[in-house]
Amino acid sequence: FGEADVTADEYRTWLTTPAVLPERDVRLLEREGRLIGYADAEEASTRWWCDVKIHPEADASTVVPELIAWLEERVGDGVLRVWTGANDERMVGAFKRLGFAEHRHSYRMEIALGDAPREPAWPGGVDVRTFRPGEDRLAYDVTKEVWLDMSDQLEETFDEWRHWTTAREGFDPSLWFFAEAGNEIAGFSFCKQDDADADAGYVAWLGVR
Repeated sequence: FGEADVTADEYRTWLTTPAVLPERDVRLLEREGRLIGYADAEEASTRWWCDVKIHPEADASTVVPELIAWLEERVGDGVLRVWTGANDERMVGAFKRLGFAEHRHSYRMEIALGDAPREPAWPGGVDVRTFRPGEDRLAYDVTKEVWLDMSDQLEETFDEWRHWTTAREGFDPSLWFFAEAGNEIAGFSFCKQDDADADAGYVAWLGVR
């Protein structure tokens, strides 16, 4: 995307998640002692989330098939899912030549904030508050609920989800918000600081029940 968006801490989080065993689920590809690509796989029901990355100078037409071959062996009879930026033509082309078909698109949207933030206007009877200690399970349950009508539902176990969110180093509960209607959670906005850019933040999960 033309900017750094991954840090070493994020990779440490990934390699220590309960669902991943690096020696089983990650493969590195080297040429003459130089790392030129890697692939990883994480099981989710019969569908697998997989990531393939190669060095900018590597030949995608030869390196990607080699990494996909390992993923196919690792996955077996499941559904193999990979992702890439739509403007990365070499990776998109390599995947399509191997028979992958587009399944869905995700959009990275951004806004530059001015000096005066807009004042929120809440519906009548709705109050907003921040996340409280011990509400990990509540946050997980409502997140899973609002994803039920998605083509890819939230399949992470609670322990995996917590590993990536509330148990992660740097988790800031002041950036997690619940909208309440009486004693019921009506919606949520779970935000976080950008890992690589101190001047940016993410609305990471946003949902209304």
